[in-house]
Amino acid sequence: MSALELDAQSLPSLAATCIVIGHGQKADIVWTKQEFLSLCDYMLNGNAPNDFMLVYNNLKTNKPVFQKAKNCIAARRASWAWETIDAGEQVRNVTS
Repeated sequence: MSALELDAQSLPSLAATCIVIGHGQKADIVWTKQEFLSLCDYMLNGNAPNDFMLVYNNLKTNKPVFQKAKNCIAARRASWAWETIDAGEQVRNVTS
């Protein structure tokens, strides 16, 4: 089978919908919670649930920090991220 002969059934891992995100739109306007969590799971790329990067803003330097997760579980962090987006304010206390 060549690449040109592939169809949706032979590629079940591809997204069924396409969403064009405009500048400045909040994630909870673009996605449902389940779509967001599915996207986060997909972005694990088959890695272990604790093998992902944490990204946050350093409040002292006002620069992003990229750090490998050590004790966090991706699904819990994704749920926390959604609740933060949906609540409209940042929730600082995160449990792994």
